[in-house]
Amino acid sequence: MQESQEVLMPNHLDEVIAAVSVTSKKRIPNKLLQTALFQPPREKLHLCKERAKSYSSSCEYKQAIQELVRCVALTRICYGDSHWKLAEAYVNLAQGYLQLKGLSLQAKQHAEKAKEILANSIESPYHDNTDIFKCSLELFYTMGKALLSLQKVCQGQKRSKEALPYYQKALEYTEITKDAESLECVPILRELAGVEQALGFHDAAVNVAEQYFQESMTHVKGSEGAGRAKFLSIQDEFCNFLQITGQKERATMILRESLEAKVGAFGDFSPEVAETYRVLGRADLAQGNHCGAHTKLKKCVQIETFLYGSQDKRTLATQQTVDTLSKISEVSTKPRQSLKAKTASCTSAPQYTVPGKARHNAAD
Repeated sequence: MQESQEVLMPNHLDEVIAAVSVTSKKRIPNKLLQTALFQPPREKLHLCKERAKSYSSSCEYKQAIQELVRCVALTRICYGDSHWKLAEAYVNLAQGYLQLKGLSLQAKQHAEKAKEILANSIESPYHDNTDIFKCSLELFYTMGKALLSLQKVCQGQKRSKEALPYYQKALEYTEITKDAESLECVPILRELAGVEQALGFHDAAVNVAEQYFQESMTHVKGSEGAGRAKFLSIQDEFCNFLQITGQKERATMILRESLEAKVGAFGDFSPEVAETYRVLGRADLAQGNHCGAHTKLKKCVQIETFLYGSQDKRTLATQQTVDTLSKISEVSTKPRQSLKAKTASCTSAPQYTVPGKARHNAAD
């Protein structure tokens, strides 16, 4: 559903109507309808919360949202306009719109309303009340999610400038909620780097991207099995990033050090090991180290032949480079061979007799 199709937040009258109409007549027998309508508000609130959970778990999202709207109305009736529980109800409604219907703009509106209520309901931002603290954390996290979703809409419409503040706010709220080193910051950092790059903020993009890679690797460093493989994969992405940003020597050093670990994690004949040999070989080639490049690329082509076959375009491309390096090596060795031949010819020339000495055979 498009963001433009999102409806505005219900006003108080709508909420009251929703609260009174706790459920449809189709779902409640007529003889029980009067009882349902005149239940105490707090009982209705409890029932609405339970129904919202039930509808959500059974993927009846429209009904779940309706129950969450009723929860807001009933919470207002029960606790008033300035109670933190009303903020909590708005946070739950925001989460419902975001998670169940994908309506990020409306989720943001409800989250902002919750933030306003919390700000007016308590003097100190986080007080001593654990429930208020939890509500605040959920608010920040939901706002971050909504902002992140909104920026994706902007990005999809080529509106990078509008997307940037959403990323920044999403990162800010996620850091407040989950800690600055949380794994949940990682995808936001990656997206933020992409937006800044699109806007031409190259230095900022590089800094954010490096932070993303470093935090990603920190979270999986020291892991074994799948975690170790994930670390090495992220490390490869980081090296690719370093090469793109002109830090080729640093990338080469990291790749060279990772080779043994990759063999252990992925096996000798694996795409990851082949790619590492290929990148290291090309790095040697760029530095004029033809011998080193030939050795590494030859190893790469052996692995690629095993993995993909000799006629695969990847194998053929690497083989072509190896053949070129072989020819260069042959050309460079020919002058040396010629020089050796001349030296051998000189040393095997006939020896003339010196007066008073015996004559030497030329074959001696």
